[in-house]
Amino acid sequence: MTTGSQVTRAGSRAMGAGSQAMRAGAQVIGAGAQVMGAGAQVMGAAERAHTLARAHGPVRLAAGEAAAPGMVRLTRGDSTGEALPVWPDGVTPSLLDEHQVAAVPVERSGETRRVLAAVLKCCWSDLSVDPWPGDPAPVELVLDTYRELIGRTDDLMRNWAVGALRRLHDSAWVVMDDGVVSLGPRCALWPVESHAQLQELVRRLPEPQRPELTVVGDADIIAAARPAAPPVPTAPPAPPAPAQSAEPTAAGEPSAPGQSVAAGEPSAPGQSVAAGEPSAPGEPVAAG
Repeated sequence: MTTGSQVTRAGSRAMGAGSQAMRAGAQVIGAGAQVMGAGAQVMGAAERAHTLARAHGPVRLAAGEAAAPGMVRLTRGDSTGEALPVWPDGVTPSLLDEHQVAAVPVERSGETRRVLAAVLKCCWSDLSVDPWPGDPAPVELVLDTYRELIGRTDDLMRNWAVGALRRLHDSAWVVMDDGVVSLGPRCALWPVESHAQLQELVRRLPEPQRPELTVVGDADIIAAARPAAPPVPTAPPAPPAPAQSAEPTAAGEPSAPGQSVAAGEPSAPGQSVAAGEPSAPGEPVAAG
């Protein structure tokens, strides 16, 4: 009986240890489920970010906001940034050929490449630093550089170049705003190994005929085109009041009211006075 009791107690202890192991396993499974849930949330956020990038281009980021996995963050001077998808390590566009996937067609690809080269020539002024973000340049300067590159100045080439600039702007290769163009965020994805080739390309491109141009904004052009306002007429100045003489009147001449006559005596209004004699009211006085 004693041996049977010991066996029973040992079995109970083994069952208790098994229960504890099962509870620990359940906790591990719960923690794994939480990790998987967090990973799913991260993957979901990354998928949304990549979907937005494919649909609308670079994803804008607030100050201090990190980029999603598989994307690179481009930080600007105000601490805001943009997120762009990056190629995995060692992967090049030739992967599309290996999988027999056609690349996205580009309208007038030749003009588009040449216009992008003209933008790089005008905006990458300091070849000792990375191309992006570079310096802004007037659109007319870019068009003049493109004309000098192709050797044609007709309006058809200009129209094609303007269309290429718009396509490059829509795809975030360049940024156009109010007559000024700058390199877009996609230019930041050029690998460092290609910078030497890009520098040689910039050196070989011809200089435009007008290197110095003044950029005038649309608001200034509209303000200059408006007719000048007519001058506001002003009233002529009032003539000065005549000065009253304080000199006494001569003998035999009528005096104004309040003025003194000969011998310093006042005269009544409308009366004349002989020299040194007062006159009666209403009677003239003959001289002598």
